[in-house]
Amino acid sequence: MSISTADRAYERFKHEVDSYEALIPEMNEMTLNAGHEFSRKQSLIQQQAEDNKLKLNELINQEVKLKEELQLLKEREKETRHRLEEKLLSLEQQKQVFESLASKKQELANVKDELESRILQLSASIKENMQLLNRSSDYIMVQIEKSLKELAKYEAYMGLRIKVEDPTTMSFRFFNLDPNDYDREFALDLDISGNEYKIANTSPRMADQAVVKLERELNESKQLARFLKQARNVFKDFVAY
Repeated sequence: MSISTADRAYERFKHEVDSYEALIPEMNEMTLNAGHEFSRKQSLIQQQAEDNKLKLNELINQEVKLKEELQLLKEREKETRHRLEEKLLSLEQQKQVFESLASKKQELANVKDELESRILQLSASIKENMQLLNRSSDYIMVQIEKSLKELAKYEAYMGLRIKVEDPTTMSFRFFNLDPNDYDREFALDLDISGNEYKIANTSPRMADQAVVKLERELNESKQLARFLKQARNVFKDFVAY
């Protein structure tokens, strides 16, 4: 019973060994196939690794290039910002200049208005003074006309000649003053251009004090004949008797 069992066990073991040996070629083929598959997959993995490495390098290169472009863009942005700031500053300065010019323009306009107002005032004043001057000239002419008869007497009896040099000056020439030389001439030029009479010139030259006195009395009295008489008396002081 036990031998039979051992035989059966041996037979079963032998059968298993035979089955195993029969599987060895198949296993070898499977192992070979697995090796080939592994080699193929390993080759694929290596190829993919190489491809991935190339792609990684390409990506790195692209990253470097993009970083360079980004840096360039940043520099351009900085330069552009700087230019914009300069232009804004320039525009601000121009704005200040324009505002200053506008202010000065307004000041000049105000000055112009003031000057025009003053010019109008001066024009009115000049017109008024011209009217006064014309009235004064008219008055002088009236006085001259009134004194013509008396002046004629002076010319005839006192050796006096009267000549109007121009619209602003009357010239008086006295004779018969010097008993040693009756033809000796004593001259006086009277300025009638202003509101007051002024003695422009005398020959011989009168003293300043005498000139001032004659002018004052003539302007106060407005009597030309009286003035000429007083002037004649002053000229007598130059005569040596």
